[in-house]
Amino acid sequence: METLLDILARIRSDERPDLLRVRPSGHDRFRCVSAREFLAAVDRCATGLELLGVGPGDRVGFVCGNRPEWHVLDFACYRRGAALVPLFPTLSAEQVAYCFGDAGCELVVVEHDGYLDRVRAAFAEGLRCVRRIVRIERGRPTERHHGGRQAPDAPAASLPPVSEWRQLLDNDGAGRFPGPGGADALASIIYTSGTTGLPKGVMLTHGNFVANLQGLIALQPVQPDDLALSLLPLCHVYERTADYSYMASGVPIAYSSPDGLSRDFQLVRPTVMIGVPRLYQKLRRAIEERVESSRAIDRRVYRLACRVGLRRARARHGVQPDGLVNRALYAVLDALVLRKIREAAGGRIRIFSAGGAALPVELNWWYEAMGWRLLEGYGLTEAAPVISSNSLEHQRIGTVGRPLFNVQVKIAEDGEVLARGPNVMKGYWQRAEETARTIIDGWLHTGDIGEVDADGYLRITDRKKSILVTSTGKNVAPQPVENALASSPWIEQALVVGDGRRFIAALLVPDFARLERWAGGQGIHTDRAALCRDPRVIELIQQELDRVQEDFAEYERARAFRLVPEPFTVDNGQMTPTLKLVRHRIEHDYSDLIEEIYAD
Repeated sequence: METLLDILARIRSDERPDLLRVRPSGHDRFRCVSAREFLAAVDRCATGLELLGVGPGDRVGFVCGNRPEWHVLDFACYRRGAALVPLFPTLSAEQVAYCFGDAGCELVVVEHDGYLDRVRAAFAEGLRCVRRIVRIERGRPTERHHGGRQAPDAPAASLPPVSEWRQLLDNDGAGRFPGPGGADALASIIYTSGTTGLPKGVMLTHGNFVANLQGLIALQPVQPDDLALSLLPLCHVYERTADYSYMASGVPIAYSSPDGLSRDFQLVRPTVMIGVPRLYQKLRRAIEERVESSRAIDRRVYRLACRVGLRRARARHGVQPDGLVNRALYAVLDALVLRKIREAAGGRIRIFSAGGAALPVELNWWYEAMGWRLLEGYGLTEAAPVISSNSLEHQRIGTVGRPLFNVQVKIAEDGEVLARGPNVMKGYWQRAEETARTIIDGWLHTGDIGEVDADGYLRITDRKKSILVTSTGKNVAPQPVENALASSPWIEQALVVGDGRRFIAALLVPDFARLERWAGGQGIHTDRAALCRDPRVIELIQQELDRVQEDFAEYERARAFRLVPEPFTVDNGQMTPTLKLVRHRIEHDYSDLIEEIYAD
């Protein structure tokens, strides 16, 4: 396989009647898209792009959720030798203007009127290169599906014309398809989330993507009867590369979204799925909330099942022995409890994969205790994206696995993880100096701090720029502390602070669903802001901090904290679209609370 277009040849030879599955809005059943339908749509779309003047080297902007048209446009661009520039639907008009303007997109495709308005508003923010917009469907979903700050409308005279998707595909599909021209051709420009400064456009070639999906297939081969659930946004390179690997392996894909996940689990009953740690945390908490609302005897049996399942999982991983009594108990409790819990995800999951952020070790063990396999990996957009991953045969919990067969990893003198391989990006779009600082002698400087053990397993400890240095000279990696704090069932999110300060402290978002139930039982009836200041709540959370930080050195522990009444979200700018905390924004927004901590 040389370019991503070779995937189409595999799809053509497979002729699956259910290549893609999609659940139309408001429907309770999935509709299947056959391989023949998909390939015909790609040809018609590529021909339509030709008629609009899109050719080799052009960049096509895209704002769309997961649906068949995403891959149709993607492969149609490749047929024309163009590159796709997908953006997260949550980006503001100002961010849309910057990214599409920086990439020089003359054509932009949007999913619906909500995103159309976002692009139109981007013209008031200075976007000028776009000459035409194509809309996939009319209508406007609810605001929560297309968040992001809107800009003032631009003058109507400056706005480009809008065509419909059906018009783009209204042809015989017999256009000229020059193709990308080789593995070194640009396939996509993906803009980083921008936790600091302006987003950078990562240039990924066909060869980058192909090398990575080959590494993934070799590491974790899927089976002919697998069924994948596509949940992360396809503009997230992790989901995009995973979907390429499914298509190349003949595995059908069902599109879902976090809002409809519980229903889609039951309708699809998938066997493989990738996700970010926050998604897996939410799934666990949803299960445990149902347990807490059940009878006392059921809660006790669940806790016993957790203990027995954990011992069984740890024995499977060679961490501790598993006696005859525990094995017998596991067989009973698996039938009575654990199997029912696995039914929450459809009952057929063979592999859960996690990436995009650090997976708390305790959360990983909980999934293993339930009888699921949750495999953590590591990568970044600049590596297309996977660098290393655990597998069913080779898993070491607490690490991000071994490098893919075609990727090399080494640790620099300062602890930074360096990676080299055919998956490493071509560079940053129009940023030669930034590229030269990031790729040195062929080695990608990831910005992450890590270590490799004697068996070749990679462990990531934190971001290089995130290391906190207290005024006493102690270096503290915030990520392990934050993961430990968030492992408490009472804490939804945690941000550790303390750079240049006397000690480490934390801003915590409580699990308000649990906290409000507890408060009601204590006769505390008040709003969230008041709950965050209530001495009884503070005492409860302090007990949790003492418990989850037992294994940390004294200087690493959060010695003080403040509770915040609103979650860190993408909409308030405190999380990136890939669900990473934007530290500088959170510290700015809660600067008064932080100063209050250190004034005590």
